[in-house]
Amino acid sequence: MQSRHRRKLLVTTAIIFVAAGLAWFLMPSPLSPTEQSLVGVWLEPARSGRHARFLIEFHNNRTCIQRPMDGSEMGTALYALGGTWCVEKEVLICRWGSRRETLVPVRAVSGGAKLGSVQLPTLKWLQPMKGELLRVAEDQLTIEWPGGDVDTWNRYPE
Repeated sequence: MQSRHRRKLLVTTAIIFVAAGLAWFLMPSPLSPTEQSLVGVWLEPARSGRHARFLIEFHNNRTCIQRPMDGSEMGTALYALGGTWCVEKEVLICRWGSRRETLVPVRAVSGGAKLGSVQLPTLKWLQPMKGELLRVAEDQLTIEWPGGDVDTWNRYPE
């Protein structure tokens, strides 16, 4: 009887430790001061050759949403694009796509090898959007993109 009670206690303790470890692993780390200053809605600058200006929303749970300011489509029946974001060493990193694509950043696309008359898909690794934060102020954010372009985003009133 004592052995059974001890086994029950051991199993219960193990379950508690596993649950606590899982909760600790899944809990997001707190936002850095730079990340806290980015939370909110930002307006991208107008760009030549592009019809819409975009609003970027950074949430305090590290999710983000990109949507056209005028509510137009971004693609066929696509009105917004979600993802995750973080700041690492003064670099803003946004991973756009579905929840699965942010966890496993790969997409199957056509154009792979052919097996007989069947076109096989190929895997494409999705790259995050990265930009170096040059200046972060209360109402303005200046970012340098890998190609050397510099954008200044303005905070959008909510």
